[in-house]
Amino acid sequence: MAIELKSLEEVFENNFSNYYLIYKEDLPHNLPIKFRAAYYGHGQKSILKCVGDENIEHVYAYCSKSFDAETVKKCFDYALSDGQMRIRPNKRLSSANIKVIFISNGYSNDALELIRKTNYHKSHVQALFSSTDLISCAVDASIEKAYANSKGSDMKDYFRSLMRAQHKE
Repeated sequence: MAIELKSLEEVFENNFSNYYLIYKEDLPHNLPIKFRAAYYGHGQKSILKCVGDENIEHVYAYCSKSFDAETVKKCFDYALSDGQMRIRPNKRLSSANIKVIFISNGYSNDALELIRKTNYHKSHVQALFSSTDLISCAVDASIEKAYANSKGSDMKDYFRSLMRAQHKE
C-alpha cells in the first residue's frame, strides 16, 4: 500500500523542524525544492583535545511527483554550491554534512543511479581533522522504498521507520 506523497512530505518536514532550522525563503524557483534546513550542534566530547566540537548539517529537501536524471543533477549542483558557501571551516568545526533528500512517487533509472553514486568529500585545511561529506537519499512513496548513497544509510533507515510509522497511524 502506497503512502500519500503530501502526507510523507508534511511528516518529514514536521519531524525535521524539531532539530533543524527550516528555511523556505530565498529558494530557487526553477527547482522542486520544498525547504532548506540547517543544524548547528555543539558540545560533543572528543578524545583528542585538538578536534573541534562543532557539527554542521545543511539539508536540501526536494519533492516532486517524479524525478529524472537531469533534474536530480541540477538539484545536486545547487545543494553542493549553496551548502559549501554556508560552511565556514574553523578550528572548532568537527564535521559538516550536506544532505540532499528527494521525495517522490517515481524516479527514472538514471536518476536513482545518480542519487546512489553521487559522492562528495572535502577535507578542510583550516580545521584540523574536519571534512564535509555529501549524504543523499531518495524516497519513493509509491512503493515505500528508500535509496541512498554510501554515506546515506542512516537516512535510508530513518525514512523506512518514518514510513512504518505512517502505516501504524
